[in-house]
Amino acid sequence: ENRVFSISGQSSEYPPLSQVPNGGCPMHPRCKHSETPFLEKFESEELIEYGKGTDKKYMGLNLENGRADQAKLRSLERLEKEKASKIITGDRKYFQSVDIKNKVQMPGLTAKAYKETMNSFSLALEHGRATNTECLLTLDAKTGKRVYNNIDGEQSQVVFPKKYVDFLNNSDDNSLLIIHNHPSSSSFSSDDINILTIGSVNKLGVVGHDQTLYYIERKGSSVKLSDKKISFDYKTAQAKYFSYYQEKVLSGAMTQQEAWKEHSHKMLEEVAEKNNLNYRRWLPDEQ
Repeated sequence: ENRVFSISGQSSEYPPLSQVPNGGCPMHPRCKHSETPFLEKFESEELIEYGKGTDKKYMGLNLENGRADQAKLRSLERLEKEKASKIITGDRKYFQSVDIKNKVQMPGLTAKAYKETMNSFSLALEHGRATNTECLLTLDAKTGKRVYNNIDGEQSQVVFPKKYVDFLNNSDDNSLLIIHNHPSSSSFSSDDINILTIGSVNKLGVVGHDQTLYYIERKGSSVKLSDKKISFDYKTAQAKYFSYYQEKVLSGAMTQQEAWKEHSHKMLEEVAEKNNLNYRRWLPDEQ
């Protein structure tokens, strides 16, 4: 589940592994989960922040035999499904409203492509709200029509199947718009932006689970991008603003997730400027 637990139980950042049913895998009969070592210095900021997000209400549910109280778990799951259902209905209305259409401007998209793009943002968010994972939708940049099956991802990434990579490489230049969701509501990752180095992909969109929208596109049809330069610019901007947002967290002015959301946005502004990209963000409460 990409959640992180402390083996010793002494960490101030992560819950103890002993809270997991049976004290770890296998957690129950026919369990398909597995454990793997997690070292922060080898992981992305987004995955680290996500790994800390274990909901406290799921802690302390183990019975004396070490197994989770299934009745309590089912009750919590029902509440989460009811909550997600209400959120999804509200999100659909939000993305179809006149206000959002007036606010969110994406030059270069036809009216039909714009409508389908907003619908895809809603579908990606619906998937994310229900599963807390990412998904990826691929659209025709001119019409907004879906041109490839939706790809389900994990909590902090979508792994591209080889067949999909072949599809991207064999599609016409500047013909595709790709939409996906971020449970953390942060901006594009460097891996996301590197997708724009593929000639067929002209535009990218991300919807955060707090309804924040992000949009980026190549300027012009013949722009050549370097994945090495994008990665370097991304890391440089990340280091440039790290201390500022770290202080915000340490002072209590921001939560870790709020800081990473703003940090990632600031980084993308610089990456876009240095690589001739159009980049925009629209906040839910932005006029």
